[in-house]
Amino acid sequence: MDLEQKIIQDIKASMLARDILKLEVCRSIKSAIILAKSEKGFAGIDNTKEVEILQKLYKQRREAYKIYLSQKRIDLAEYEDAQSKIIATYLPEQYSLKELEELI
Repeated sequence: MDLEQKIIQDIKASMLARDILKLEVCRSIKSAIILAKSEKGFAGIDNTKEVEILQKLYKQRREAYKIYLSQKRIDLAEYEDAQSKIIATYLPEQYSLKELEELI
């Protein structure tokens, strides 16, 4: 199952569960996917492009988190942190340092 289909299913599940935070995150991911497709003329996007989109969204949330912390806006920082954790669940698992050393 590709990322877009998984996101659509998670949007439906979030609506039923009334999980507003996850619903908002899933909608932002879906929006980014649709935007990437429109850049390529509604062609399908591959897994690497999906990962790039997720990494970009994750990085944006982490940077906003750091900015809010530096400005002492803890409420907004926690919100951005929660969003980044949800986005991280869609990213592929990262290699540990030991696994990287073995690969090299």
